[in-house]
Amino acid sequence: MKTGLVFGGQVKVLASYEGSLKHNFVLQDLKTFRRAPALLANPRVHELYPSFICNISRGLFQVDGQPRKKILKLARREMKGKISLRLLVKDLIQAGRALLWP
Repeated sequence: MKTGLVFGGQVKVLASYEGSLKHNFVLQDLKTFRRAPALLANPRVHELYPSFICNISRGLFQVDGQPRKKILKLARREMKGKISLRLLVKDLIQAGRALLWP
């Protein structure tokens, strides 16, 4: 009998905890960013894209006495031999789903 009371009490506590989570930001954030772990597990996010962005930015803002190239041309040069357009678009869609779009 004692175990039944403890178990019953635990059910009430857990139900209260679940209700508290539903009305708090915690569960909402977990739902909103549920796809973020898969994005962060993508090795290109850590290995390729930081240097990709830095090199494009350098090409845009570095003053070297040469005329500036447009972003698309710089991006294509950076992509060449490193990543396909299809894979880049796939990763952008994955990032959008994880961080931007509902």
